[in-house]
Amino acid sequence: MRKTIAEDFAALYKKINADGALDDFFHHPDSFGKGSNDFAAVMLLLGKLSLRLPSAAAQRAKRAEALCRQAVDADIEPLDPHRPEWELIQLLMAALADCAAHGGR
Repeated sequence: MRKTIAEDFAALYKKINADGALDDFFHHPDSFGKGSNDFAAVMLLLGKLSLRLPSAAAQRAKRAEALCRQAVDADIEPLDPHRPEWELIQLLMAALADCAAHGGR
């Protein structure tokens, strides 16, 4: 994963995990781009954010979380770190975090 995307993911994870409820392993950019770690971080974030989203959005987030769990359980290698999908995922996660922080709006 490109360093800037890994740094953005780590910063987002740290922001969402400000209360320390999630594992702080993903506060560090070097945790990303290895094995199924990227899927694990997204899974943990989706699980936490889904608690603060409106019902329909929370259900979709839970389905996405389940897909991430399957990837983690299968130890799926992440997408090529130079593809734009990870930046897209990071931006969508940031949008979900903003939505959850503002009561689903």
